[in-house]
Amino acid sequence: MSPEPSQLHALRQALERWQPLPDTAWTDLAALFSARAVEATEQLVTSGECTGRFFFVTEGLLRLYYLDREGREHNKAFTETGGFAGAMSAYAANLPSPFNVQALQPSRVLVAHWRDLEVAYDRHPSLERLGRRFAEWLLARKLERERAFLELDATGRYQAFVRAHPLLEDQLANYHIASYLGVTDVSLSRIRRKLRAINKG
Repeated sequence: MSPEPSQLHALRQALERWQPLPDTAWTDLAALFSARAVEATEQLVTSGECTGRFFFVTEGLLRLYYLDREGREHNKAFTETGGFAGAMSAYAANLPSPFNVQALQPSRVLVAHWRDLEVAYDRHPSLERLGRRFAEWLLARKLERERAFLELDATGRYQAFVRAHPLLEDQLANYHIASYLGVTDVSLSRIRRKLRAINKG
């Protein structure tokens, strides 16, 4: 399905946070994306797949999650409207996706393939710079998540999550937030009660 002009406008705005794009580069890049509507709970990527697909969310909410050997789910990240999802580092190394991507709400996404993007890199230096800056942003986000687990307790991680994603707390089931924070549902409820009591006091 061809993207709507409003979807492409949102994509260009999101990308130009990192790198301004000449019209010729943007035209070639935009042509790589197709539009797709997905239902809540629909799986976009399954771990182990070598699809190379990555997504820009124009409306809705996705989650990235791992499955451990016992089949338990561990949320890695959430992608809101205006965000990107996909195993970019794995695709760059020609490896399968190590995690799953699933829609948590009815969503609209733009989809492209990593191999097509790499071809566009060779054609347009501005796109190659965009790719580098996007990779640097992904690395910084990964390091921040690691730092949170090493330096913050569960309450600190919850507070950091709420600051970073102020609209998600009311959209996500408790067990999704708990999984992302690395705590149980019971622990999350206890943290919230403690913080409410502090705020009232």
